[in-house]
Amino acid sequence: MAGAACDVPTALYSFSFAQNPEWTALHPSADEIKEYLLRVAADYGIPAKTTFRTAVYAAEWDGSRDRWRVHLRSLDTGEEYVHECKILVSAVGLLTDPNVPDIKGRETFAGEQVHSARWKRDVQLEGKRVALVGNGCEFFSSCFSLSLPLPALRCEGREEAGCISI
Repeated sequence: MAGAACDVPTALYSFSFAQNPEWTALHPSADEIKEYLLRVAADYGIPAKTTFRTAVYAAEWDGSRDRWRVHLRSLDTGEEYVHECKILVSAVGLLTDPNVPDIKGRETFAGEQVHSARWKRDVQLEGKRVALVGNGCEFFSSCFSLSLPLPALRCEGREEAGCISI
């Protein structure tokens, strides 16, 4: 299984300043989207100005110096340090931790369980009966990637989800 896919046409998913006429599909794979994002980031020199695998655990405004003091911790080494900046943008997102639904029997289920926020690229679904729990954009992103022969695909969600063929 390749992984997740885009749930909207990628022409709408592209940056306006870095259009991509080379998309291979209307709803490309997560891998293709990631390649596009990495290419655009490299074109604008973003990786050289970015620190990955780092947690922000505090930030305070120093009005006397017109600077933010951001307290950071390396997730690899545990080292703590402070970075100062004039502009601080919070882009942590609200969906970084998976919301696993409380489903009776889930703890004793012997089959594979995969959450879209922790996608397992090596899970083998071909020929298996699959239940997809949820709806909205994650539901459709996951559906697009499940384009392989399945004896059964059952979809469960709190609300009805609509889909149109393009």
